Amino acid sequence: MMADGAVVIYDFQLYHNCFVLSVCTPDGHMTSYTHNDYKELAKFLGSFKGTMVGFNNSYYYPILHNMMKAPDDYISFDGYTLSIMLYNTRKNMEMAERPVFIPYSQIAIRQFDLMSLFGLNNEKRRTSLREVGFYLKVKDLVPAVRANTEYVQKDEVDRIVEYTESNVKIISELYRLCLGLHCDGQLTELYNGVDQIRMRGNIMKWFGVRCDDLAGLKIGEKIMLEM
Repeated sequence: MMADGAVVIYDFQLYHNCFVLSVCTPDGHMTSYTHNDYKELAKFLGSFKGTMVGFNNSYYYPILHNMMKAPDDYISFDGYTLSIMLYNTRKNMEMAERPVFIPYSQIAIRQFDLMSLFGLNNEKRRTSLREVGFYLKVKDLVPAVRANTEYVQKDEVDRIVEYTESNVKIISELYRLCLGLHCDGQLTELYNGVDQIRMRGNIMKWFGVRCDDLAGLKIGEKIMLEM
């Protein structure tokens, strides 16, 4: 557990007419918000003080950024309009020549990206979240609902919620691995039970070097360059 506040693990799925955000506490308590629960979602984002842990969330965080900075500004929109706005934001991000990253000092809620921590965003090691679930031996995963990101039918929403929660389950196990708590013998031995997150916090405290989003091999390089 990070020392600077609460931790939630999260994932979201975004379609043209549906937005689902699922969050889970480290003890496994799961909550999902759809576009019809915006007031509850805004209340959560506006009051949460802590760290949101995800997978490739550094890339997609800008989609949530404005909502986190000013959640009341979106109250007047109905769920359908809000979903379209968020969907278009994502499409514009994916079409941009360079990734859109929010400066660390402007981030509304601290983000911890497990994809970056394990170096899985490296072109030679790029791995999907579902592949991570396979290696972590996560059971009973729900398959993807659709192959595209267009419109969702009403009878598909519940399955999308289940799929999003299934992703959070994988991220939660990966987070446990970061803390040295994952029960798989081979992986636990590989990481020697080291709390990867606490280690990065200590580096910030000792050296003033922020390395939350760096894989282990890059941390020493950053310390050398900055010092």
